[in-house]
Amino acid sequence: AGKKEWCCEKAGKGCGLYNCEAGRANFDAGWSTNKKAWCCKNSAIACPEPTKELFDCEAGFANWEAGWSDGKKKYCCAATGRGCDAYQCDAGAVETWKKEKKDWCCASKNLGCDATTTPGKTYDCNSGTDNWEHLWSATKKGYCCKEAGGNGLGCSAYDCNLDFNDWQNSWGQP
Repeated sequence: AGKKEWCCEKAGKGCGLYNCEAGRANFDAGWSTNKKAWCCKNSAIACPEPTKELFDCEAGFANWEAGWSDGKKKYCCAATGRGCDAYQCDAGAVETWKKEKKDWCCASKNLGCDATTTPGKTYDCNSGTDNWEHLWSATKKGYCCKEAGGNGLGCSAYDCNLDFNDWQNSWGQP
């Protein structure tokens, strides 16, 4: 499978019918109703002013990191402050990150890691291996990818954050 298929299946990224970043500044006048609805549902972008909550930000909160879609995370973070990552691991040059951000991004997203970065928490990388892609948290995936001796568990075949803002053009055809 190519990057689009892998990232869609494993990370829920690159699946879309629409590029929700293209024309975002003028979405109200420039987008079709279908694109607005799709981008709102899948990316929490171009949503109408809520008269009713798009997502129940209480439901599943105990497992939000692994259990919520990216759209629900974005919506709930913006609307309620729940489900927000501690740091934006795709922002800024890694060399400029503070130690706390670097440690968190390495442990949670497997980004910004170097030879001296060790997550503070350890995980049993031999438990839940039958369906690790869906069962493990991002933190456990990052830890096990780095620490499990190269067996591939927890490791992404592709970096689904790299070039994500332009995934439709930069990730190649299926």
